[in-house]
Amino acid sequence: MHDLIKDGQIIKSREFLGSAPTLSANKGKWLPRQVIKPAHDPKTQTVTLQKTITATHSVWTYVVSDKSLDDIRGERLDELDAFTKDKRDGGTVVNGLNISTDTQAIAELTGALSLMARKPSETISFKLATGWIDVNKAMLDAIQDGIFDHIKLTNSNSKTHYNALMALNDLQAIADYDISTGWQ
Repeated sequence: MHDLIKDGQIIKSREFLGSAPTLSANKGKWLPRQVIKPAHDPKTQTVTLQKTITATHSVWTYVVSDKSLDDIRGERLDELDAFTKDKRDGGTVVNGLNISTDTQAIAELTGALSLMARKPSETISFKLATGWIDVNKAMLDAIQDGIFDHIKLTNSNSKTHYNALMALNDLQAIADYDISTGWQ
């Protein structure tokens, strides 16, 4: 790879099969690119690109810096939040029925239960993760209890992982902490 240098700036980059062409002085000069990319641990370090132009090369150096404890902890807590949402919204099984547990499914269940409170002898078609079923109030109550238990367990496990991450004070320990344990 070569970089076109003009007035001390990289104008564009291009790959040549052979040697780079020679240009007139006012158009710039093609210099071969030298890349220096050290090994790093993306869990605990960041990499920043610095470009330097020498008389003979365009040098691209990747500088490694350690992340702060707060940065690593913040990244891991963000991962935990996303993992928790996936688990919470991923559904559960109640009395052998696959039940959706995302926000829309819970809202529909809540609405159905509200209506069933006024007409407890009625049945309503309720969409499960695998299809439709006709349910009565007792079945809806059981589904709601199952979803409540699922969310309660999910939140409890998330809280356990949160507290563990907050208690750690070592960069590598926070980076290596396994948030995937204990989920149903």
